[in-house]
Amino acid sequence: MRFTDGTAIADAFTLGEVHKFTHVADGMMARIWRLDSTSGSYAVKEFRDFVDVDELASRVEASTQLANAARESGVVGPRAVRDSAGELVGRVGIGDDSDAVYASVSTWIDGRPLQLTRDVSDAAAWLGRMAATIECAPDPPAAQSLDPWLMNWLTTVPAIFEWQTALEQSRRADKAWAELLSARLGQLTRLAESVTPATDARQSVLHTDMQPKNVLVTSTGFALLDWDDAARCSVDRILARTLIEWFTPGGVRPDLITGFMRAYRADGGRGVIEDVTAFGYAVAAFLNHLYETIQSELTSDRASGDSSGELVAALTRPLDTSTMEDVLAVVREIS
Repeated sequence: MRFTDGTAIADAFTLGEVHKFTHVADGMMARIWRLDSTSGSYAVKEFRDFVDVDELASRVEASTQLANAARESGVVGPRAVRDSAGELVGRVGIGDDSDAVYASVSTWIDGRPLQLTRDVSDAAAWLGRMAATIECAPDPPAAQSLDPWLMNWLTTVPAIFEWQTALEQSRRADKAWAELLSARLGQLTRLAESVTPATDARQSVLHTDMQPKNVLVTSTGFALLDWDDAARCSVDRILARTLIEWFTPGGVRPDLITGFMRAYRADGGRGVIEDVTAFGYAVAAFLNHLYETIQSELTSDRASGDSSGELVAALTRPLDTSTMEDVLAVVREIS
């Protein structure tokens, strides 16, 4: 079974009569839909068949508790909707499990995707306050550590032989970016050395994916989406990753880092960036995304002009140690 007109999901989650059901996006773990009904507008996640439903349900429950606590403190985000059985991850369909689809529903938030070049100056202080607010929210009692996929994404990186194999394949495929990858290979493998196990004692249940792409600009400010992967993790490394992903594309922005950190500290943020190892999550996420994009480009039926342009941009100006050191220097001046 797969969703067609949205009626099954509306019935399962008691959303009323469906007016419109629109496919919005595809993610690794789920397909995303917008459902407009007599009761309102909703975001629907249709989970992939390989998802461990029991583990997912536990994580979504804890993530929802964190999102609710943050929302009570002023963070704007979607509100999760339970199905008629009181579950956040609902089984949609009849018959045996082979014919079932599992889904979650949350309220739809209208807004436009945040654009760093246009919005980052206005968002810096908001982001600092929000990061601190989430840190200070009570940890949900059922919260878990990072799920295995996300743990791998944030703490491990491709091995040297995997980069070398990718380079050989790109040359055989006559990819335009192959020699650019060759020129960056040493830099990428040296960068991977900064990914070490987190040893800091500052652990909390946090939103683990506060990338600009997960923020909307609304008529009243900003809204944070995609709370499903909230987990117990390193406060320091989430802080460092946030600074890298928001305030270094196009060059380090000391003014915005300062604005963020002052707002973050004023609202109780306690993360500490002592050295470049604190950037481990940021480095691993960058390298894994780069490697995944390369693999996508090497698979003809998945390649696209967008991914090729993204790949060339990442290889032209990759994350490097000097960028991390510059961010570290700004943070030290404030602390």
